[in-house]
Amino acid sequence: MKIIMQSGLIRIIRALLRLPIRLVKMGRLVGISQTLKFGLYWFFNKPRIILTPRGFACPVFCRPKTSDIFPMWQVFGIKEFDIAQSFTPEIIIDAGANTGYGSVFYAAKFPHARILAVEPDSENLEMVELNLKPFPNVQVVHGAIWWRNTDLVIKNPKADYWSFRVCEAESSEINSIPGFTIQTLLDNYGLSHVDLVKMDIEGAEGELFRKGDLEWLDLCRVLVIEVHGDSAFKIVDDTMKKRGFICKRKGEKLIYSCLKTSNVERGGLEVKELVL
Repeated sequence: MKIIMQSGLIRIIRALLRLPIRLVKMGRLVGISQTLKFGLYWFFNKPRIILTPRGFACPVFCRPKTSDIFPMWQVFGIKEFDIAQSFTPEIIIDAGANTGYGSVFYAAKFPHARILAVEPDSENLEMVELNLKPFPNVQVVHGAIWWRNTDLVIKNPKADYWSFRVCEAESSEINSIPGFTIQTLLDNYGLSHVDLVKMDIEGAEGELFRKGDLEWLDLCRVLVIEVHGDSAFKIVDDTMKKRGFICKRKGEKLIYSCLKTSNVERGGLEVKELVL
């Protein structure tokens, strides 16, 4: 009992220490009135709040006492996903959708694009579905991108909502999650190419690039990825550059774009130049 009480106290202290950071980011993101509302929702332990980021017409859902404010800040505050391009993406994959903010951003910017939002965690998936309800061009997929097709489980279920990692499930484990390759995802949805892949899969990118079939990269125009750790960065960066992609960093994201004619032709696109 004493250990449980101490653990609860530690969580409360951590939450209190994080609150000023959240409020500062929130003030810059949504203004004073919505920030005050956020603080009240946080204090009274409300599960969700609806907020409208500055310069963005569509409101989004946020869980005040979770890590949601941080991806919201990345997407709508510093606009890590707002890449400059000389073409309009027709097909987008959001691998590791978390709360769906990235898909919301792309769905609003590219209303005619078809978007697949992939998320393994069931609670996050509820947020994804709520946030993407106004966008008929987005399909929500329960599962996780992995280096092969297999069942997965979340190996750190007590982590923050934006930090969940997956691993392969034992044969006897229940509540497993479908894991699949990007090529399988494309095949399942009848897609011949993908113009933009946003990938934030909490370290699984290392397994994907080390062990997986990467032929889908020949069908891809742009990869926006957050890599986790030096070894993952090396394998991802080496692979992308060997395949003719150039790299630009924006915040925590690496943006790889390809100018190879093969990627344009195999995608059935006519644009031959991409400017970042």
